[in-house]
Amino acid sequence: MSADAIIRGKTGTPSGVANSTEKLENVDNAGIAEDIHLCAQLADSKDIDEFKERISSIIRQLDFSDFSLIAIEGKALRSLTTMPEDFYQRYAENNFSDHDFLLEHAKTSTTPVFMSDLDNYISCSPFASERIERNKKIFQLFSEYGYNDCYCIPRELQGKPIRLMFSIVDKGTARGEFRRKIEHCKPVLSLLIDAVMYFGISKFPEGILCHAIKGNVAITPKPLRLLRVMAREGLMLKDAATKLCISVDTANKHIAAAKQALGATTLANAVYLAMCHNLIKEDDDDSE
Repeated sequence: MSADAIIRGKTGTPSGVANSTEKLENVDNAGIAEDIHLCAQLADSKDIDEFKERISSIIRQLDFSDFSLIAIEGKALRSLTTMPEDFYQRYAENNFSDHDFLLEHAKTSTTPVFMSDLDNYISCSPFASERIERNKKIFQLFSEYGYNDCYCIPRELQGKPIRLMFSIVDKGTARGEFRRKIEHCKPVLSLLIDAVMYFGISKFPEGILCHAIKGNVAITPKPLRLLRVMAREGLMLKDAATKLCISVDTANKHIAAAKQALGATTLANAVYLAMCHNLIKEDDDDSE
């Protein structure tokens, strides 16, 4: 599947990255969630600004206004976001990161969470500790910018002391409507954050992470070559097998070996981890 055919509008024709008016409402989310090529357009980004704009375009097509991707490495934070710059200035000036329940959740869990759930918990708390009061101010800050809720998807970078939190907000949308839209888009959002992570970390680690990631993985050449061809050329497994002149059965065995070596659970996860470990690069020579 080509990059410009990934996101399609109601007529089934490619909408492209620049057209943010088409929505993904009529797309089969279950099918999208199984297709590693949904967000292949992210791989074509030339720099971190274009990468951010392409993520933003997908978010707008899903009918949300803004996103943020926060990398958490110990106490260090780095953010790639379309939310207002002065929002984060005020957040930093008030030292909210040391008290933020959303960040605390992202450091210990990979379960998505709504900010409103934490807000409801705090509202019912019989205590008035400093952390609770600080979080009330954090929620108030979101509200001042028209963000009545926030959906946070934490992810852990396997084998590294790094966690990422991908957050979605929608300016001016009431909490009930926001939840309805999130529920409708959950499969797409889950795949999107995985795609953002493996393309972003592979191509723009300096723009995503606070520190460079390193590490070696014991994966044999043939399984890695298959992953490289699939990732770099956007091929499905059977097409990659044809290109490499191997049978689909052999290709499946290579994928099984790659998943075992990388500790992956799915093909998409194997490609993502290979990119995280810097095993797939743009200038790789896959010729034998």
